[in-house]
Parts: sequence; structure tokens; C-alpha cells
Amino acid sequence: MSAPHVEVVRRFKDAMAAHDIVTATTLLATDVVCRVGADGAAIRAPGSPTEYVGHAGFARMIDAFAQVWERDAGRRRYDHYECVDGGGDRVFHASSATIRSRATGALVDLRALETITVTDGLITELVPYYYDTLRLIEAARGRRDGQADR
Repeated sequence: MSAPHVEVVRRFKDAMAAHDIVTATTLLATDVVCRVGADGAAIRAPGSPTEYVGHAGFARMIDAFAQVWERDAGRRRYDHYECVDGGGDRVFHASSATIRSRATGALVDLRALETITVTDGLITELVPYYYDTLRLIEAARGRRDGQADR
């Protein structure tokens, strides 16, 4: 049972929900790896990498996302989230949030499942998987014809 791992992730997500990046970063290993993959990079700023390493990399990932998306002022980062013990060092984080494209003004329901690895009480890896990535890309880039820019 990895209840302590789940608690680390909950504390991290609570800090992120409160926009407290300083506290969130204290729960990340110094060499944390955030693997967003091609789909994840597609919903961030153009040219964003698919992998971010370390605290500075994590900050760059947050900035890349914020260049494309915004939340309504005063709202928490997540509308809903849940952390589930994945066994061993893994925690699964399911979340949903309403976000707005800075380019088009379109509102989108961002739903994601994230695999998070915790080692020695710190998060060492984050890997998000986004639901309806095409809809996110369309909203971010203004496409409504089902064709994502390549």
C-alpha cells in the first residue's frame, strides 16, 4: 500500500490548485521528469518540448501551458480531482478543469489522467494523458474542421 505516496500527490495537487508553485515544487525531486508526450506538447505553446527535467523544467512546462490557456480569475486550478494508489511507487491522478484558450477564447473541459511516480517522499515523474486532445488543439489554434495543424 502506498498511502504515503498518495498523500504526497494530494499535497502537490492541492498546492497547484491554490496556485502555490513554491510549495508544489518542494514536493518534486530536483531531477523530476515531466513527460508530456507529443499530444501534451501540442496543447502547449508551439515548439514546446515533450519532456521537462528538474525544477526549472517544471516551471517552463507550467509557463508553456499558461501561454496557451487561462483559468477564470479566482477559480481553483481543478474543478475536480482524485488520487488513487497505483501500487508500488505509482499514483494515478484524474482531474477535470475548465480552461479558456488565450488565442480563441474557447472554453474547454480539460480532462486528464496522470501517472505520477513518488520516490523517497518526492515526485520523480509526471506523465499526463489528455482526453479529447483534438478538441484541445482545435480550441487552442482556432480550428473547427477536425484537422489539427501538423
